[in-house]
Amino acid sequence: MKLLKKIQIISIIILSIFIASTNIVFSQAPALQSNENMNNQTDAFRNASGFTEVAGSEGVSDIIARVIFTILSLLATVFIVLIIVAGYQWMTAGGNEEQVTKAKKNISNAVIGLIIILSAYAITWFIFTYLPMSAGTGASTGQASSGG
Repeated sequence: MKLLKKIQIISIIILSIFIASTNIVFSQAPALQSNENMNNQTDAFRNASGFTEVAGSEGVSDIIARVIFTILSLLATVFIVLIIVAGYQWMTAGGNEEQVTKAKKNISNAVIGLIIILSAYAITWFIFTYLPMSAGTGASTGQASSGG
């Protein structure tokens, strides 16, 4: 029972870290005042989220970042499925100590893999968001060229 509670606590912590690292923001929709106000808000949201309609604005680093994030997200999903499958094996073991031990080992391995994937996701997000000349809309130190 103690191991199960530890696994639950670790799972909650990992889920919290994952949610925090993906920058999910829940907010209420503002009251509709006029079509012009709604268009301004839509344009502001589009610009803030990076969905600008500028042709050719996506660079190589943006594409690389998107590919890395997609692969890491898929891997995290695989590890979550592995945790669920191992939990099912544990529940259906029927008191067979060999199956329970195997399921526990699978759960611990999957949790370790998930921690590694989430850490890689967080590091990659930081690199592509906050380091200069990187993809993303973070605090990069891009300098505007002064043309003449």
